Amino acid sequence: MSTAKGKVIDRSPRRTGVQLSQEELEADIREASTGDARAAGRLLTRLTGEDRRSQARVAAAVLSNADRGFWEHLLEFACQETWAGHKVSLPTSVSHRDLRPKLRGLFLYRQDEPSAAARRDALVAGISSPDPAVRRLAVDLLHQGQRPIESDTLVPLLHDPDTGVRLRAARSLGKSGDAQAVPALIHALGHHDDLVAGEASDALARLGEPALEPLINALRDKDPGIRWHAAKALADIADPRAAQALIAALDDQDFGVRWFAANGLAAMGTRAVFPLLRALRTRALTPWIAEGAIHVLKNIKDPNVVLLVEELERKLGDSYANVEVPIEADRVLRKLEEAYRHEAGSL
Repeated sequence: MSTAKGKVIDRSPRRTGVQLSQEELEADIREASTGDARAAGRLLTRLTGEDRRSQARVAAAVLSNADRGFWEHLLEFACQETWAGHKVSLPTSVSHRDLRPKLRGLFLYRQDEPSAAARRDALVAGISSPDPAVRRLAVDLLHQGQRPIESDTLVPLLHDPDTGVRLRAARSLGKSGDAQAVPALIHALGHHDDLVAGEASDALARLGEPALEPLINALRDKDPGIRWHAAKALADIADPRAAQALIAALDDQDFGVRWFAANGLAAMGTRAVFPLLRALRTRALTPWIAEGAIHVLKNIKDPNVVLLVEELERKLGDSYANVEVPIEADRVLRKLEEAYRHEAGSL
């Protein structure tokens, strides 16, 4: 201490984040783990300081902490700005908006760190939090993590009272790759919240083959909303094994179902042409079927097939389509079976 012109001046060295001893840093982490909001405030302030070396030291120390309670408090702070239920006092220079991405990054950091298991356990615990914001963030972070979330953990969240949690659960189930999630997602196609049903449809499309047969069955459901979402998922998958079901859906009462059915068949390319021609030979031709068939044929990319179906495409729009189309479809089918005789059996 010294005085200058009557003023007291503190000339003692200031303790910056770099100068802060490892013991003091670890003490703050231990105290924060027990729920001490003041210690947490000191750590959080240093995480956003201007000194990058200080930030790195604090982050490294935090990531070495394998105490699950600490990470549960950190998750709480990221959503509620409280630590173990206590308000955290931070300098006005610390912006919560800038701090939140850093906290999310800590949860998502490398899984070979000592804290990896504690971080994941805290997030799994977070999906049972009474606060929907915590549940939403927990599912988000688990979804972004390197290790998929178990489907039996996520399935109950499809019925969460919070829409955001339900949407995230459906999205994460699609990412999980777990075929056991299919029945719950099929059921969610009929959810009263159309956003959730849409996410379930997208999730089933991502799961692909395991969802194929259940989606084909759902395409016959009496609920038009379920059929709509099932058709959308099947169109996204575009698996030729669903061609027969999608051809039948070309005559659905719901425009959206018909639209997705036609798009799904078009996405299959030539592999959809064979079952479509067989259906046109024998099925009663309605305006909806004709419209869908034209859409499929217009989207054929194989130039050889395009030449063969040109006349059929024209006849589908004629007033005598019911008479002409079955005959023309049979003629084209025979020519295609000859041209693709090595593949036609599987097409």
